[in-house]
Amino acid sequence: MSIIPSLVITPMVFLGGSLYSLDMLPPFWQTISYFNPVVYLIDSLRFSFYGVADFNIWKSISSMIVFLIICITAVSFILKKGYNIKS
Repeated sequence: MSIIPSLVITPMVFLGGSLYSLDMLPPFWQTISYFNPVVYLIDSLRFSFYGVADFNIWKSISSMIVFLIICITAVSFILKKGYNIKS
């Protein structure tokens, strides 16, 4: 049960800039962090509290909406297919 939080969510949060600015990362890790959806969540939260953000706030909001649409589409497809649902 705890494999997803410990191996997926925790590294995404720590590489998402929750404790530092993304400008402090080496260029390779900055590029990797741009594909992390948690980066945009944290950046939006930072903007709402401090008024300072690494990205344009509309880019953060739009990327969160796109990720939400992808997740909803995947979940609805899995539920329609009935993947691993016992009768």
